[in-house]
Amino acid sequence: MASKELELVRSFIEEFGDIDFPYENIIINHRKVYLALPKNKKLIETIPEDALRLGVFLGEVKKDFTASMNLIELIGKQAKKKIVLKEKQAWLFSCGRDVFSEEINPEFTIKKGKKVIVVNEKDEILGLAIHIKNKKEDIYKNILDLGDYLRREQKKRK
Repeated sequence: MASKELELVRSFIEEFGDIDFPYENIIINHRKVYLALPKNKKLIETIPEDALRLGVFLGEVKKDFTASMNLIELIGKQAKKKIVLKEKQAWLFSCGRDVFSEEINPEFTIKKGKKVIVVNEKDEILGLAIHIKNKKEDIYKNILDLGDYLRREQKKRK
């Protein structure tokens, strides 16, 4: 397993607190990161690299690690760093919009440049945001949300 890439994945997950995650089941192939079932791990290691697409896609290592919604879903329930949005803001976030500080009430202080998991009032995972600050207010910039896949598919059809 590529240790540099694995460390980027581990570092990303640990940003959200003490998460119990099966790192030993991670497979990295051509900078793409997958989570395999333990029983399939040995089998997967025998498959040629270009044929590997077994497991849950977690993200991709480029300069940094870019997470997928699958990973956000897997770590979201255990995450300590998350913000809760009311119904209207949750819908807007799922449509790709950013969140402004007056729309949320985080239970902890989030430093500028840090990522947070975004959930609705039912604790359903909506996506990932990064805290940025302008002169007047805190903003949580949408990095990834549930609607991303649908928006990409819609663009392909045009």
